[in-house]
Amino acid sequence: MNILSGFFSEDLAIDLGTVNTIVYTPTEGVVLNEPSVVAIHKYSREILSVGKQALKLLGREPNDTEVHRPIRRGTIDNFEISQQFLCELISRVQHNTHPKRSHLVIGVPGSSTPLERRSVKDAGRDAKAGRVDLIDEGLAAGLGAGLNFDDEQAHLIVDIGG
Repeated sequence: MNILSGFFSEDLAIDLGTVNTIVYTPTEGVVLNEPSVVAIHKYSREILSVGKQALKLLGREPNDTEVHRPIRRGTIDNFEISQQFLCELISRVQHNTHPKRSHLVIGVPGSSTPLERRSVKDAGRDAKAGRVDLIDEGLAAGLGAGLNFDDEQAHLIVDIGG
């Protein structure tokens, strides 16, 4: 069953940052590093641009456009826009014409509340992810740095962030 799961799902790790959002796949590494900015049409609520293109509009947006930063302090500030933001990022990463049900691993700050964690998980599910798992950003940084958690020595991880 594990062999077939690769055909129907794709593993993605997402770091929802206040300034930048990073998407990582186990096969390709970092595939997307975009500013966490979304430009939306003010009346239809349709996404006009995401990432670098939306950042160019910040401070210069037309009257019918709103530019949002949906992530604040590593957690979701605006649920609806964050869900659209995640959908757009996932669709950019999936190269084929038949979108897969992705397995998302999303990093959240250790100080986030259960309500903030649930909103991140719900946004991932609404972005058509098959499964959403949350991981503490400090733990993810330690794993990414190659720390051995069986080691008895103390380790200090500093996540400066945005």
